[in-house]
Amino acid sequence: MRKQLLFPLLFMAFACQPSYDKEAIVKQLMDEALQERINNYKSIREERCWDGLIREANRLADSILFVEAKMAKDTITRPPIPHKPIAPEKKMLKDSTPVKPFLPDTIQ
Repeated sequence: MRKQLLFPLLFMAFACQPSYDKEAIVKQLMDEALQERINNYKSIREERCWDGLIREANRLADSILFVEAKMAKDTITRPPIPHKPIAPEKKMLKDSTPVKPFLPDTIQ
């Protein structure tokens, strides 16, 4: 009879689950979610910062290369643009004939 009583008592002792603190579990899950969001935000900000730095570095490198190329250009300059020649004087013809109609039947 003792054996019959011992088995249920042992079963009940091991069958009981330890009690969990639900508030502690919820707080832990919220902290993990918050930390994940913080890490995600930090990675996005860092990526944007690197993109901005690379863009600025490219702009500076391009401007430096442009200045160096301009300075390395051939130093011989083009000849100056020639001046326009002076326009000749307009000659006025001496015409002493009176003005009259070309056709005789034209109204005067």
